[in-house]
Amino acid sequence: MATSCDHAKVKEVIWSPGGASWLTKGPGLFSCTHAQLDRFHLKRSLARALGFSEEASRLSSLACRGKASEVVEELEESWPGKTGQALKW
Repeated sequence: MATSCDHAKVKEVIWSPGGASWLTKGPGLFSCTHAQLDRFHLKRSLARALGFSEEASRLSSLACRGKASEVVEELEESWPGKTGQALKW
């Protein structure tokens, strides 16, 4: 990427590790990077955490519509004290 782009002009980088644990270090490469799961891996992570339930499907749908803050809020209410790393799959 450094050879094809002027990285000084890049304002934001979205890093999608696709569920690979070794790629989670990617956001540390750039100061402007945000990590996010793609829809498949997000849905799979929610299903693993909540079981294949209506709730997991509903939260996945909310997240895919850009309502991530609502998803995090509901997860934090469901699991008080489990914030930060505990909610990162």
